[in-house]
Amino acid sequence: MKMNDEKIALILEINLLDNGMDFILKGIDELFDEDHMLRGYSTATDITISSYKYGILHLFSGFLLLLKERLYRHLPELIFKGNIADVKNKLASNKNQNKTLNTVDLDEALKEVIQR
Repeated sequence: MKMNDEKIALILEINLLDNGMDFILKGIDELFDEDHMLRGYSTATDITISSYKYGILHLFSGFLLLLKERLYRHLPELIFKGNIADVKNKLASNKNQNKTLNTVDLDEALKEVIQR
C-alpha cells in the first residue's frame, strides 16, 4: 500500500488549562520583558504593532481557553455548540468516528457562565 493510500487517524487531545496558560504567558512575553516592564520601551506607543497584535491575540485566546476549562469542569458538554442533549448525543455517536464538534466562542461561553 502506498503512503498516500493509507488513512491515518490522528487524535490530538489538548489540556485546556495548560494550553490557556501557555497562550497567556506567550502574550505577556510579547508585551513585557523579564522585569515586567513594557518591553524596555520608553512609552507604550513605542511598542511595535506586531507585539501588540500578537500579545493581545495570545492573551485573548488564553483567557477564552481558561473560560472553556471552567465550563468543562462544571459540565463538559458546555464547551460545545448546541444544546446539552444534542451535544451528548453527538458525543456518544461520534465515539468511534473521527468527527469533531465545534466549541463555543466568547459570546456563547460568557452566556453559559452567566446562566450558571
